[in-house]
Amino acid sequence: MGMHVTAEVYDIFESTFKSKDNAKKVMNALEEVIVTTVHNSWYKTKEELKGEVLSHFATKQDLEQVHNQLSSEIQNVRVELLGKFDALYEKTEKDKAELLGIIKQDKAELIGMMKQDKAELLGILQQNKAELLGIIKSNKEELLGKIESLYEKTEKDKAELIGMIKQDKAELLGILQQNKAELLGIIRSNKEELLGKIEALYQKTEKDKAEMLLKFEKMDKKFSIYFTLLLFTIIFLNQNALEFIAKIIGLVK
Repeated sequence: MGMHVTAEVYDIFESTFKSKDNAKKVMNALEEVIVTTVHNSWYKTKEELKGEVLSHFATKQDLEQVHNQLSSEIQNVRVELLGKFDALYEKTEKDKAELLGIIKQDKAELIGMMKQDKAELLGILQQNKAELLGIIKSNKEELLGKIESLYEKTEKDKAELIGMIKQDKAELLGILQQNKAELLGIIRSNKEELLGKIEALYQKTEKDKAEMLLKFEKMDKKFSIYFTLLLFTIIFLNQNALEFIAKIIGLVK
C-alpha cells in the first residue's frame, strides 16, 4: 500500500535536509512507519470486525462506525507526524542559523588573524631583507678590498719575479758564454793533441809498413834462394823427381 505526498511537501523535505537523496530516505522511512501503523490498526480492526461479524451480522452503520474510527486514527497519526515534522524543521532551521553565525564569526576571526599574520610576516621580511642587504654590502666591500690587495701583491710579485728572471738569465748567459769559451779551448787543445798523435801514428805506421815491405822482400829473396837450392838438390839426388818435374814443365812428353 503506497502513500502519496504533494510536491510542496517534497520540496520542504528536500530544502530541510539539503539533499534529494536524504529527503527520499526520510519520506520512505515515514511512509513505512505510517503504512505499518495503519496496517496494524486495520488488521486489528479487521480481526475485531471479523469476530463481530462472525458472532453477529454487521450492519452498514457498524461498518461506517469502524471506518470512521480508522479514519480518525489515521488523521491523529498524520497530525502527530506533521507536528513532529514541523518541530524537526524548526530545529533544523535554528541549527542552520546557529551554524551560519558560527561560520561567519569564525571566518571573520580567521580573516583578522590572517591579516595580522601577513602584516607581521611582511615586517619580518622587510627587517630580514635590510639585514641581508647590509651583510651583502659589507661582505662585498670586504671582498673588493681583499681582491684589490691581492691584485697589488700579485703585481708586486710579478715585477719581482720578472727582475729575478732577467737577473738569472743574464747570469746564466754569462756562465754559458764562459763555459762555451772554456769548452772551445779544451776542444781545440784536444783536437791539436789528437791530430799530433794521429800524425805520429800515421808516420809510425808508414815506417812500420816500409820496414815490413823490406822484410818481405828479403824473405822473398831468401825463399827463392832456398827453393832453388831445394829444387836442385832434389833433381840431382833423385832421377825420378827430375823426370816428374820435366813432365810438369813440358820438357819430357
